[in-house]
Parts: sequence; structure tokens; C-alpha cells
Amino acid sequence: MKNLVIVKSFPNGLRITLDREAPFLEVLKEAAEKFRESGKFFKDAKVALSFEGRELGEEEENSLVEAIQNNSDLQILCIINEEESERSRRYLGILQEPMEAISDNSLCRIYRMHISEGEVLESDRGVILLGSVDPGGLIVSGGDIIVCGTLAGEAVAGEGRYIAAFELIPGHLRIGGIDYSPDKDEKPRWFVKPKMEPKCARVAEGKIIIGPLDRSFVY
Repeated sequence: MKNLVIVKSFPNGLRITLDREAPFLEVLKEAAEKFRESGKFFKDAKVALSFEGRELGEEEENSLVEAIQNNSDLQILCIINEEESERSRRYLGILQEPMEAISDNSLCRIYRMHISEGEVLESDRGVILLGSVDPGGLIVSGGDIIVCGTLAGEAVAGEGRYIAAFELIPGHLRIGGIDYSPDKDEKPRWFVKPKMEPKCARVAEGKIIIGPLDRSFVY
């Protein structure tokens, strides 16, 4: 009998190859069965998923993720696009700690791009951006946002979520219905380049606060 779903591991993630020709419902059923049978092997590992072999619509992808979650204890951190999977996997070792820290309840997708002035990236899921956001650029996410670069533009995250960046110097942030803008009276010290330090923004006591990107601040 032909395997409709093949699961292989890579560092910090699982590559799931799907049969290109079989009806999607048959593929979905086999995926559920495979993860139910292998649940004890994977346990509650935190992983990224890469779906390969066939093109998936958003609804189909969501159905597969739901089937995997319902039939295993895996904690899925993000989805990697097939066309960017080889490059994206290089970053997962670096990203694993911040993803675990802020994305326990937010399925994320990885994007490898640069957001320039006037450009907008929108996602109903969490966003991991392998790039930077220029002033005038915007990320809108229904989940958490992690920028592996400089966030100098705007970012909008879902209620109760987090916005983090390797360099967080935003023009404007919004988490849920709460807004944050930097102090307009603060003059930049252009003659000194500040040390890049990953930081995170979250809501506390009705306002957005910014601190170091580590578990002690996130929790």
C-alpha cells in the first residue's frame, strides 16, 4: 500500500511529505493515523512543520495542523514554507528559545523578506520575519510577532500576544487594542550606535511595556 504521508525529522522540526495525487481527505486521514500511532515517540516536543509534496490551500493546511494536534501531544511552533524550508531551517536553532518563550499558544509562519516603507505583511497567524522592517513598513498578525532583524516600522499583534525583535526601535506598536509610540521628545544619539539587544513588548496593567527577550520578562 502506498504511503500517502511520510514523516521525517530535521533539527527542531518535522518534514511531512504528502502524496500529490491522492484525494485530500485520504491524506488527512492517514496523517491523523500516523501521528496517533507515533504519539509516544514524539511526546510533547516543540517543533516546526514543513509540508511538502503538494500545494495546500490555507484551509487544507489548517485541517492538517488540527489533525496533528488532535492526535498527538506535539506543540507546533511554526509552519515553514516549502520553497524557503532549507534556508529557514538554519534559523530554527537560534529561534527555538524565543519561539518557546512567546509562542506557546500561537502557531507561527516564517517569512524571509525585507519590509520597506509602504509595504504591509498580514497574517492571521503568528509571524516570524527573517529580515527587518523599515520605518513606514507594517506587520499585522493575529498572533505573536518575532522579527529577526530590526523593527523600525509598525507592528500590530493580537490581544494578549507579544512583539519581539533583535533590535526593537518601532515607530508604533499595537497589541490588542493598546497602542505604544516612542517618546517623541527623546532625541536619537546618532553618534553612538547602540548595542543590538533582543527585546520584547507585551501588555501589563493596561499598557505596553518593553523588556529583554527572555522568559523572566515574558512570564
